Amino acid sequence: MAHTVKLKTNMRTKILLSAAAAMAAGLVSSNAQVYSANVVGYVQQSLQPGFNLVANPLDLDGTGTNNTVQTVFGTQLPSATVYAMSGGAFQPLAQYTSKGGWVGGTNYVNAALTPGQGVFVSVASATTVTMVGNVKQGSLSTPFSSGFNIISSQVPIAGLMQHTLNFQPAGGAATVYTFNAATQLYNPLSQYTSKGGWTGAGEPNLGVGQAVVLSSGSSGNWSTNFTVQ
Repeated sequence: MAHTVKLKTNMRTKILLSAAAAMAAGLVSSNAQVYSANVVGYVQQSLQPGFNLVANPLDLDGTGTNNTVQTVFGTQLPSATVYAMSGGAFQPLAQYTSKGGWVGGTNYVNAALTPGQGVFVSVASATTVTMVGNVKQGSLSTPFSSGFNIISSQVPIAGLMQHTLNFQPAGGAATVYTFNAATQLYNPLSQYTSKGGWTGAGEPNLGVGQAVVLSSGSSGNWSTNFTVQ
């Protein structure tokens, strides 16, 4: 399924587009709104005290390899603990303090900050982080394994997980857990079967930069085609 979206007019994305050259000049503070072949922008994430399940839907420099705790979060958090999942299990955490910088399992978190994945971020007080980078376009695919995964849409738009963002359950079955940062609890789960469609809480409706925990009986790929005009 192909999506052609005019992000400039989609206020729900909270993205302001600017010319690629503006990035080096300080994109976050720029109010210029233009179209660009290489679309860059920013997404603001409001983190609640406690745990937050978030994704980074922008690629810092177009290489797909330089989205790290330093480039995504940097020094925006006074203190934080970040948890990444790999192989169906949580990996050593990464921690940040203003005195010590980032320490711990940063390699796992760095990998999970690639668009299409996600992390849990734990903070002591409410704060806002700004993620900056390129909007990925073209044919996009995020692999997921059987078992538990933290996964997200690679593109910075909101919508229904399957019918808008084109997630297709592998083997015709999936369980999706969304997390409510306000209550610090998982929402009622959403289950998909090829015979019954979405049951439980129904098809997840995801915000920009919202990751989910996916339980899949088979490995697969979350694939889509995306173009900004």
